[in-house]
Amino acid sequence: MAQAAARAMQQRGAGAIVQTGSLWALQAIGATPSAAYSAANAGVHALKRNLAIDLVASNIRINTVAPAVVETPVFNTFMSDDQVKATLPAFNAFHPLGRNDQPADVAEAILFLAFSGRNKDVMNVSMTKQMVMRPIACRYRCGMRDAAAGVS
Repeated sequence: MAQAAARAMQQRGAGAIVQTGSLWALQAIGATPSAAYSAANAGVHALKRNLAIDLVASNIRINTVAPAVVETPVFNTFMSDDQVKATLPAFNAFHPLGRNDQPADVAEAILFLAFSGRNKDVMNVSMTKQMVMRPIACRYRCGMRDAAAGVS
């Protein structure tokens, strides 16, 4: 899908691709059985790094948002409601605001990366305490680092 979008963006002369990965692809955690999930998301992050190199000459940026725990109904596919209510608060400490992310938090970060002209220097978005915090001209909590070729 990213490659098809990139072809259309190359014809226009610019563009932005934002993928959703996971912090679990970047940081091991023993709290959940997550080996397959982590490995699959590591592929998303590797694709991003390689496409960034391939697409930088076409003025196409590519970023991957890497949230940790986002409170969605997916947890109810393998836990009861009571287990979800008991388990999710234990992950609050992973997040700088002391709470798990909500879907709107991730959506806002994606929209910022995709549509804001101010995001050219945002290279990495990890929504956890392990990120490097620097102020930016928006209300998002973004981890940022400088990198060549738009690689996050």
